[in-house]
Amino acid sequence: MSAPSGDAALRRAAANLELVRGQMEALARQAETLQAALEDMLRARETLQRTKDAGVGSELLLPIGANSFVVGSLKDAETVIVGVGSDVAIELTFPAAIGRLNARAKMIEDAERGLAERMAQLEAQAEAHSRRVQELYDATQQAAPPG
Repeated sequence: MSAPSGDAALRRAAANLELVRGQMEALARQAETLQAALEDMLRARETLQRTKDAGVGSELLLPIGANSFVVGSLKDAETVIVGVGSDVAIELTFPAAIGRLNARAKMIEDAERGLAERMAQLEAQAEAHSRRVQELYDATQQAAPPG
C-alpha cells in the first residue's frame, strides 16, 4: 500500500470511527431523556396511588414550580386530570390514570430496550473501526521511510 493511499484509508477509517462515536453519544443523550421520562411516570404513578390512599380532605403539598409548594387539601379522590398531549387534558378515574401511566412507562421501557440494542450494535462497530484504524496506522508507520 502506498503512503498516500494508506493515509487516505486511515483518514476514512478514523472519520468512520468518529461518526459511530457521534451516533453513540446521540443515543446516550436519548437514553438519558427516556430515563428521565420514565422516572417522571413512575413518580406520578406513586403520587397518584398515595393521593388515592390518603382520601378526601387530606392535606397535600402542591408543587407550584421552582421547588416551591402551597398547602392544599384533596377535594376529589375519584378523578384525575391527565395531559394527553398538545395542551389537551382529560378527566380519568384514578385507576384509569394509573393504567395510562403504566402503559406510557411500558412504551418508554420498550424504547429504552431498543436504544440499548442499537447502542450494543454501535459499540461493536466502534470496536471494529478502532481495530481498523490501528491496523492502518501501524501499516502506514511501517511503510513510512525512516527519518
